[in-house]
Amino acid sequence: MEVHVEYKKLVKPSSPTPSHLRKLKLSFVDQYQPPHYPGIIFYYDGGQGDVGSVSTKIHRLEESLSETLTIFYPLAGRNGADGNDFVIDCNDQGVQFVVAKVNRELGQHLLDDIGSYTDMLLARPAFPTGAAGRSSLPLLAIQVNVFECGGLAIAVQFNHVLTDMSSICMFLSAWAITNREGILKAVHPSFDAPSLFPLKDYSFLPPIWSMENPKLRLKRFVFNGEALSRLRAKITARRNDNEKRPSRVELITALISSVLLRIDRAKRGQLRPLFLVHVVNFRTKTQLSIPENTWGNMFLDWCSPPTVLPENESVSELSHTLFDWFREGLMDIIDRLGKVKDPEELRLLVATTESGLLEQVDKGDANLAVMFTSWCNFPVYSIDFGWGPPTLASASKYGLELAILMDTKTGDGVEAWMTLEEDNMHQFERDPDILAYASQS
Repeated sequence: MEVHVEYKKLVKPSSPTPSHLRKLKLSFVDQYQPPHYPGIIFYYDGGQGDVGSVSTKIHRLEESLSETLTIFYPLAGRNGADGNDFVIDCNDQGVQFVVAKVNRELGQHLLDDIGSYTDMLLARPAFPTGAAGRSSLPLLAIQVNVFECGGLAIAVQFNHVLTDMSSICMFLSAWAITNREGILKAVHPSFDAPSLFPLKDYSFLPPIWSMENPKLRLKRFVFNGEALSRLRAKITARRNDNEKRPSRVELITALISSVLLRIDRAKRGQLRPLFLVHVVNFRTKTQLSIPENTWGNMFLDWCSPPTVLPENESVSELSHTLFDWFREGLMDIIDRLGKVKDPEELRLLVATTESGLLEQVDKGDANLAVMFTSWCNFPVYSIDFGWGPPTLASASKYGLELAILMDTKTGDGVEAWMTLEEDNMHQFERDPDILAYASQS
């Protein structure tokens, strides 16, 4: 597959940002986020449209993006100007907008190994190596890829310092509505998070690791509703009927963790201490009053203590042990969040969890880290620019081994977008449990 860039430009807000809104401080949650660029790609069927209609769509996308940036103005700014990493300079420099042509049909692409080609569809801002480089980079990068059939793949990447996936979905929904119906219909975000969660410790900056690892591969594993029902029956067969029904995320987390643990044991000849990392969205989990339209990073990284699991457990027993362990840890952090009554309590909890994660990461190969983030229940299949919902929404390859969980389009299943090193992926895709419960692409 070949992707040819037709043009790239910076799209600025259609009207200038007022002077009193030109500086946006980071919150204490933003402070812990490295300047990495997670990505999501939306695939839209071209139907019977001709080249003219495609060019009209792209023109309207660019126009509506400019309009939407007037209410999401920090996205058009820069981070790290004047050496201040704790402020977004809302200077209207613009977001990166790229249009590219792909020499294949969209239908063929969706039937192929999608994960292997996501990097080619992304705008990929250069990774910042210092303060000067960081302050010059767009905070949002969009690439509109045009397939030969007229289908589109709209790839969106965002700087994690500024926002999380939940807030990006807010922006994408507003952009789609503006494209479809006009800016007056769009929901306006609130940028009050720095006031709700003010930054206090200006001495801490998160470590930055390279996101360029040629050994990593991305692949999609689809667990449909029927597979999840079988997996749930297997887990609940040995549980109390009065216990909470296993969620989709709990089931897939336990399954993937058990598979990766077995792969690691086979490679090293013994079990290393395992620690799980899962992103927990706290927007609705505390006693704090957080408006629904609040923009910014609103999560913490739950990190389990490193634990050596029993060597003699069977595959089935290992899955049950991991399920119980993950559920207990997740319920504990949710219970702790539920007791949070003021921002200072939340700041201390976020600091504790993030420090725990960094401590384990610093131990390197001493432990096996299995990392997850869940985008389930985010409205990715509601991003309709006026041509109907996307045929598929996909994650992109990350710079380290990570499982990104997303809803299937039908809503009853889970897609695991796995970034793994090649040798681990080779074993993972051939594991009996993965073959039994997942389809692959």
